[in-house]
Amino acid sequence: MKPIHLVMNAFGPYAGKTEVPFSKFGSDGLFLICGDTGAGKTTIFDAITFALYGEASGSTRTPESLRSNFADPSEKTYVELTFSHKGKIYRVKRNPRYQRPKKHGGMTAETADAALLFPDGSAVSGFRAVTEKVEELMGIDCRQFRQTSMIAQGEFLKLLLAGSGERSEIFRRVFDTGVYRRMQEYFHEREQLLGRQMEENARSIMQDALSAQPDGEAFTEDMQEQFKQKNNISLTEQLIGRISESILADGKQAEKLSEAAGKTKNSVIKLNGKIKDAEQANRLLEELGKVRAHDEELKSRLPLMEKDIERLENSGRAHSIVFPAQQAYMREKEEAGRLSLAVSQLEKKILALSEHKEKLSEVLAAERAKEPRRVELAGRISNLKEAMPRYEKVKNAEKTAGQLSENAKSAAEARRKSSERLEKLKKQQADDAEGLERLKNAEAEKVACENDSAVQKKKSADLKNLLAKIREIHNDKAGIAKLGKSHKTAEDAFKEAGMEADGAEAVFLREQAGIMAQNLSEGKPCPVCGSTVHPKKAQLSSGAPDEAYVRKLKAEHERCRNELESISLTMKAANARLESNVKNLRSYAEGILGNIDGCRVVGQLEAKAGKELEMSCGKEAELQKRLTVLQEKCRKKACVEARQKETLGLVESAGHEAEKRQAEENSAREALRVKQAEAEAMRGALEFPSTEEAEKALSSFEKELTESKDALENAEQACSKSESEISASEALLSDNRAKLETQTARQAGKEKIYGEKLAEAGFNSESSYAAALLPQEAEAGLRKSIDRYRDDCARTEEAAMRLEKSAEGKAPSDMDGLTHQLLQAREEEKDEESAFNSISVRLSVNRHCAGRIKKAFAERKALNTEYETALDMDRTANGSLAGRARLSFEEFVQAAYFSRILQQANIRLSEMTAGRYIFMRKTEADDRRVHFGLDLNVFDNYNGLPRDVKSLSGGESFKASLALALGFSDVVQNGSGGVRIETMFIDEGFGSLDDESRRQAIATLSKLAGGGRLVGIISHVTELREQIDRQIVVRRCVDGSTLKLVK
Repeated sequence: MKPIHLVMNAFGPYAGKTEVPFSKFGSDGLFLICGDTGAGKTTIFDAITFALYGEASGSTRTPESLRSNFADPSEKTYVELTFSHKGKIYRVKRNPRYQRPKKHGGMTAETADAALLFPDGSAVSGFRAVTEKVEELMGIDCRQFRQTSMIAQGEFLKLLLAGSGERSEIFRRVFDTGVYRRMQEYFHEREQLLGRQMEENARSIMQDALSAQPDGEAFTEDMQEQFKQKNNISLTEQLIGRISESILADGKQAEKLSEAAGKTKNSVIKLNGKIKDAEQANRLLEELGKVRAHDEELKSRLPLMEKDIERLENSGRAHSIVFPAQQAYMREKEEAGRLSLAVSQLEKKILALSEHKEKLSEVLAAERAKEPRRVELAGRISNLKEAMPRYEKVKNAEKTAGQLSENAKSAAEARRKSSERLEKLKKQQADDAEGLERLKNAEAEKVACENDSAVQKKKSADLKNLLAKIREIHNDKAGIAKLGKSHKTAEDAFKEAGMEADGAEAVFLREQAGIMAQNLSEGKPCPVCGSTVHPKKAQLSSGAPDEAYVRKLKAEHERCRNELESISLTMKAANARLESNVKNLRSYAEGILGNIDGCRVVGQLEAKAGKELEMSCGKEAELQKRLTVLQEKCRKKACVEARQKETLGLVESAGHEAEKRQAEENSAREALRVKQAEAEAMRGALEFPSTEEAEKALSSFEKELTESKDALENAEQACSKSESEISASEALLSDNRAKLETQTARQAGKEKIYGEKLAEAGFNSESSYAAALLPQEAEAGLRKSIDRYRDDCARTEEAAMRLEKSAEGKAPSDMDGLTHQLLQAREEEKDEESAFNSISVRLSVNRHCAGRIKKAFAERKALNTEYETALDMDRTANGSLAGRARLSFEEFVQAAYFSRILQQANIRLSEMTAGRYIFMRKTEADDRRVHFGLDLNVFDNYNGLPRDVKSLSGGESFKASLALALGFSDVVQNGSGGVRIETMFIDEGFGSLDDESRRQAIATLSKLAGGGRLVGIISHVTELREQIDRQIVVRRCVDGSTLKLVK
């Protein structure tokens, strides 16, 4: 990539549009970027980097901070770069995201954007999309571009003087050797994992050995305790043999006990049968006695049942013969009573209606007497309606007078304002002259304050960035402390899970007999003793774990182990990252705060930076406050000057305006007087003082007339309605009297039939009939009681006959004797089963443990071979082989890169030092206990001895770091697919060289600049301007920096 033309607008210290035509320097050679300190020399490289990748060249510069503080609010910040690449021309334009002031106050946000134009006319837009396309086109990313195209101030001197560890960190970032470090970590983790598996295998064998149950003969407790104390896995085969002998002996004993238990169980079954028959006979005899007693109780209740039957028969006659006649009589009686009551109520109603009619007649006469008043009201209403238009004329005249009054007031106010405006304008002339005298130096003071404010803002931004890095370190420490707590929690959980899994497995082994007994069935051999008869199966204890539960607990134990290991690795990486960040922080802080030797810890550094930031922000606020005041003064001065020009013409026109307004006021007052006199004359000829009062009186008269007419009509209607109600009531009374006479005769006939039915049913009076008549519910209940008695008698007789037949020839049995025999047989059975279960449990547990021990011991042999291989790989990759140099895999790869860098660097270093110095990499460590591989010396050909690079002088150090940087750039280019960098920038460092050394350095760079490569040197050293003809000269001004090309 070679820049052709660069445009910067409102970018960095450049306030407006600034162009750099690199094409005027030709296709190769050296050029110099020189000028004042802080004027913006390095900003040119920042602009190229930002145009291509959307980032600045320095890690402390963010895209948001690239907008110029000198720029006008209307200016947009952007960079446009035209460049050539592989013989083709491209153009890229990009602007950052930033805040800029609005013209009328406040801030507005500009979003980041970019566009890339290709040689064929096609284009790509979008901030991220353009960056990705540039990376694809160039073959390198932003980090690699900065490493190969920019040798920054002091960066490679740090690399020259760094120790092996610091240099390793730098190479890891540049050459991405972290993959080899991760391989080392993988080999170490693999060795640790297999080691833990070996330990787990030994623990499993020991646990199974201790879970086995001694029999006291072939396998004793002393043998088990001896294995535990020695803790020697090599004794495992001997232990397996003793347990196998115990299993064989226990199997034979279990078979004998199973036969004896079967015989005893048969005896218990026979006794259970005898007891069951005796209990059945005793229950039958007891039930027969109960049935006979119930039969006697039923016979004693027979007289009461006969009386209930007689009551039921009497109630039946009363219901069927008498009750219908009684109901018919009562209906006719009730109807006669209703008609008698209706006749009485109608007679009372007719009397009340007659009295009410007399009162209504009196009201009607009173309303007819009001006819003269109604005639009077009609006349007044007619007169008022004829006069209403005259009231409206008076109202309009008064309204016009009101409008004329407002006009007179407005004219007076306009005249007053014109006079006041004239006086203000005259006073303004005097004030403006005095104000301009006070503000004559405002512009010069504003420019000086803006420059001071820009410098102070830069310092505050650097301090804030430093404090942000310190906060990141505090956050890292807090994260590590949190990880420590998590590690303790995970460690406790791991131990607890291990204890729980071990305990559950031990219980599981003890319960093997019960677990196996669950699957036993009659006729199938027992897997422990071989017996096909199972008189008493072993019982599983309540809450005993099954195999799935034990596997689940072991899986949880392994999960806790993995979690603990993951947290440990995370803590290790976090601590390493924290240590590196602290080292980088001190270097960064020293560049901002100067001497920080008194700040031994991060807290002291933070306090100093905070204090500096507080002071800087205070100064910045004061400057900003002063700048605001000065900006206001400048704005005010411009306003005063413009206003002064306007005031002269306004004074004369204001005088004419005041005279005109006085004449208008006089005319308005005269028109008002004439209209008011006209309205007053019309109002004197009317009855009421206003239209509203006249309308109110008209409404009152109309309302009174309407109400009087309505009252007369209502009285006439009420009298007519009352006469109609009296006629209707008299006709209804006559009809009801005739019905009552007929109903009385019907009642007498029904009463006679009712008496005849009482005699027919055998009742001598109404009271005897009422006593015999039972409610239907009582009659039904009595009938059910009688039926239940008859059914109970039949069932009892049938049960007595059946039980007497079944109990024939049976007598009561002695249950106590039979129960005593059964208890003795069961006790004997229990003893035999207990002995059998004890041996069965031991036999099951020992078989299970022996099988697990054999399997684990076989696995251990294969695991041991794998572990020894992993251990050798770990020690080799991490440089910890005994008697060998401590060089890890990553350090070996970095050393290869380092050798290639030194090979390229020595070409330039030899030229710049007239063949005196070349770089040497240490190939052996002075102390085999520490890691090495990236330690660096220089070899002095004058005396034939190696020297520490830190012993070089200032000028020698610059030449060495420059040579190292150029070699570094060459290797990075080759590592990026052979990408060729056609333009390179070297930033400062030449001030420490004498004339000869500077000449040698320039000669070396001139060779580098040959063959189509441009090399730009960024420096403020005056002598370089005499040695390099092609120059970009940057000047710092109060309103932003400027530049020009010198060729």
